[in-house]
Amino acid sequence: MKRTKNKAQLTGQSSSSSGVGDLFALSATKKFLGGKYDAKRITIKGSDVESKTAIHYLNPRNQDALTIDAVADIYESIVVNGVSQEGIAVRKDGQYLVLDSSRRRFCCINGKVDFPLWVIDGEPSEQELLRLINDSQEVKRWSYPEHGEYLLKIAKLKGLSVEKLSVAELAENLGMGKESLRKRLESLNIVKALREVFVDYEGIPNSFYGKIAGCQRKLIKGNFDVESFARDLLGRLGVLDKSNSIKDQQLITLKIMEELVNEHIDVEKTPKWKEEQLGNFDQKDISAKRKISKDGRKTIYELTRLPADKQKQIDDFMNQILTS
Repeated sequence: MKRTKNKAQLTGQSSSSSGVGDLFALSATKKFLGGKYDAKRITIKGSDVESKTAIHYLNPRNQDALTIDAVADIYESIVVNGVSQEGIAVRKDGQYLVLDSSRRRFCCINGKVDFPLWVIDGEPSEQELLRLINDSQEVKRWSYPEHGEYLLKIAKLKGLSVEKLSVAELAENLGMGKESLRKRLESLNIVKALREVFVDYEGIPNSFYGKIAGCQRKLIKGNFDVESFARDLLGRLGVLDKSNSIKDQQLITLKIMEELVNEHIDVEKTPKWKEEQLGNFDQKDISAKRKISKDGRKTIYELTRLPADKQKQIDDFMNQILTS
């Protein structure tokens, strides 16, 4: 009886029944971008993933944010079962430059797991590569800042002047809603140190960004250094219970951030000196004030345009009291 080909070989899809050990024997091709480009399926050994692959510069995923916590939703499964969804890459200078699948690559490097890739033949343009990246987003969607970076790259390729266009004009040119774009651009304006205080900071809920941006605006308005504040906040967060889920840790971090911002603002609003008017004067340019520091340790008398005789009486009285 004639042996038929594996379904994965016919369709270019990996077989769900194939284990990691079968990947090296699997030879398949697949078409991308409407059939314009062919891709060949390869597998990089776990021990070679870090040296033989790198991240393509158009890949929007923030590599600095990748930690075991950040990939906790897939790490254990990949270590036990292998990678079930191939990444996409192009080859240049002897390395495979990964367009997507940054999280899977990170898991493979740390877990010494084999990494399957579709390697595109030919030289797609930047716009074509960005289309591939957009179409192949992973289960974990890009964060608002990551998506914002991606959109700015698209705008650049379209020749759009981001600085000169309004958000509404830019959104129209990018084919998306004004509010959706505004939120992503707002997240990009948040000082990175303020985002990095969160566990898995590129994985925080999108609803957090508006609140974090609000905290930043308050700090700037109060003339506080945002990065210094972030360092103070990290000191507070040192007592976080790491046994809590990542989601709970993120919620607690946001709460502590908002509380600490309000503490800073309240302290700034609290008068440092208590001021009292002394005496009554008919002329507006004549005044006498007593200022007492918040801790009561300092007292300042401020006398403005007093008649010379009164000024002398006060000076003499003060000298008499202080020298007696």
